[in-house]
Amino acid sequence: MYEDIINLPHHVSTKRPQMSMLDRAAQFSPFAALTGYDAAIKETGRLTDEKIEMDEASLNMLNMKFQLLVEALGDEHEVSFTYFKPDERKAGGAYVPLDPEYPQSRIEYMLKDSGAENLLVINRYRSLAGFYDKNIISLDNVAAQAENFELSVELTPPAPENLAYMIYTSGSTGKPKGVMLEQRNLMNLIEYICQTRKLTPDDIVAEFASFCFDASVIDLFAPLTAGSVLYILPEGIRKDAVAVGKFIKDANITTATFPTQMGELVAELLEDAPSLKFVTLGGEKFKYYRERTYQMINGYGPTENTVSSTEFWVDKQYDNIPIGKSQRNVRSYIVDENLNRLPVGASGELCHSGRQIARGYHNLPEKTASVFVEN
Repeated sequence: MYEDIINLPHHVSTKRPQMSMLDRAAQFSPFAALTGYDAAIKETGRLTDEKIEMDEASLNMLNMKFQLLVEALGDEHEVSFTYFKPDERKAGGAYVPLDPEYPQSRIEYMLKDSGAENLLVINRYRSLAGFYDKNIISLDNVAAQAENFELSVELTPPAPENLAYMIYTSGSTGKPKGVMLEQRNLMNLIEYICQTRKLTPDDIVAEFASFCFDASVIDLFAPLTAGSVLYILPEGIRKDAVAVGKFIKDANITTATFPTQMGELVAELLEDAPSLKFVTLGGEKFKYYRERTYQMINGYGPTENTVSSTEFWVDKQYDNIPIGKSQRNVRSYIVDENLNRLPVGASGELCHSGRQIARGYHNLPEKTASVFVEN
């Protein structure tokens, strides 16, 4: 099998069959393949404090959205949104998340650079896209028109090599770069998370990260794929570790992912959480471990290798907490400046290869060629 190494990456060819996220959801329930979630989503933030059940009214609303989306989208077409709803994936397109709190210049750059042909937006943020001259779909208007609606279009499952999403880097070293992740990249990660966290319909997963950060991919797609319940943390408590800890305990959360600093604070405060089984930290160096009834996990990986490349299940305090070993179907190498592998104990550059290697950077062939190199 010929692969690429990431100095950070390119996509990998393999003969092993791989399913799309839509196929995987359909394995759990045909209904989940249609709606995108089989159990429920609890949004405790700006829109509602009620659990969203799949009653007839809710299904009509979702069907209406799917009708509009499928008419607008196809494989490899990109859709941007300024407030996330977990249903554009079912239309066969790729998503590009936008944060309404971004500077206007960044929003304009990302929309123009991505070439997104459709924009999903709630009306309160529509003014941020006044410059956008392509198709705009108002989710508020769709919801208002959903009564007595019947789905009349056929949903086409995406192929493994189709684009799943594109997330822009922070742009700290220049302009933001759009990293293109394919269905097969995402599927490998989600299968790994579902298996190692033993996710079932009885689990309740907390979504902490902004949808514009790739860490959100783990806590979003894994529970929806496994049929677990997804809780989206209220916007008002995200910077309050005490409130976050109380939320986790009161909501009987079983799995959560946090930026390292927040995760360390939550773990310090949260000694007793009977339902909690796994807490994953990533994004910064994990420094302070505390023995708890739940498993602390140190995750590491670049966006270009689909969120997470290695994990270490922390069992005690270390002088330097390891980042662990490569995840399933991911390989990691320490190499010198000529990409030659180095022996144990030597210092060098960390590179990754395997099934999570992204397609590359959008509209940046030279940058892609310099970073996604042959293995």
